Amino acid sequence: MEVTGRPNQTDVDSINSPLAATMLEGIPATKTKKLKDMFPTASEDAIDMIKNLLTFNPSKRLSVQQCLEHPYVA
Repeated sequence: MEVTGRPNQTDVDSINSPLAATMLEGIPATKTKKLKDMFPTASEDAIDMIKNLLTFNPSKRLSVQQCLEHPYVA
């Protein structure tokens, strides 16, 4: 959660797990860290790919095909 931030309700609902939703409610809010600060030498394309792979909602994450077509890989 320090990197991705807290998921919104739609994203929590996307995993279709009442247990997970309950667990997420109990996690205290934290300040998010910027990927660029964590990986200062990474290119913008690398940061973009990491960000899109760490997306909480599975339906919003990059697919394998999208990863292969991403500028970082291409």
